[in-house]
Amino acid sequence: MLNHITNGNGIERSFFSSVKIKLGIGTAALMLFFACAPATIYNVDVRYVPTESSDQTSGTAASIKPVTVAMFRDVRNMEDTLVVGKVLKANGNRIPVLPRYTKPPEAVTNAVRDFLIHRGYTVSLKRPDWDLQNSSIDPSWGTILLGGTIKNLSVECDRSGPMKKYASHVGITVVLADVQQRRILHTITVDAAPTRQHIRFSEIMMEEEINRALSEAIERVFASRELTQKILNLVEPAQ
Repeated sequence: MLNHITNGNGIERSFFSSVKIKLGIGTAALMLFFACAPATIYNVDVRYVPTESSDQTSGTAASIKPVTVAMFRDVRNMEDTLVVGKVLKANGNRIPVLPRYTKPPEAVTNAVRDFLIHRGYTVSLKRPDWDLQNSSIDPSWGTILLGGTIKNLSVECDRSGPMKKYASHVGITVVLADVQQRRILHTITVDAAPTRQHIRFSEIMMEEEINRALSEAIERVFASRELTQKILNLVEPAQ
């Protein structure tokens, strides 16, 4: 066989060309296989993304005393609280959607922190585990404490038809407390459930939708004049 290959340049080129063709066909087949392989899970990066209606304000008094944001508590009524959505396919299969980087409690906590920073507040590095009871407030947590619960956090996409239907739902409760007085001052619950239709399906669109709902919910919380005024009363230095 070796003698046959080296007898002439034409035969040598033909042999290696056939090898290259076979390798090319094999690589293309593998690429096609992975491209067509059905997805068994989808992932989205859950985070705060300022909406068009949000405005960034400077810190002023808000920078004097930092706000401590406790880890949000996930109270969603579901078996697997790591799941944040699902995709309905044409064959009736439902594919779960999971957060890409952090679990839902960390994702929502980080989103609230990012919102406060965006608005000019100084945010403490502490992230205590608070059960939302007066008696469990630790004086070492500072002056202003925000905590809360996650009641809904999901994005769903129905891709069974020609138009892909996206629906997200975020419901959170935020609790404000005076740390030094060990007293809850205010509680507010909000919901946001935007929808969208598009001819295309993608993880990016699901990510955009759940983040739109989360961001709208957080911004609605702090649109409350009563809540923001109570925060400012704690933030401002005593006269």
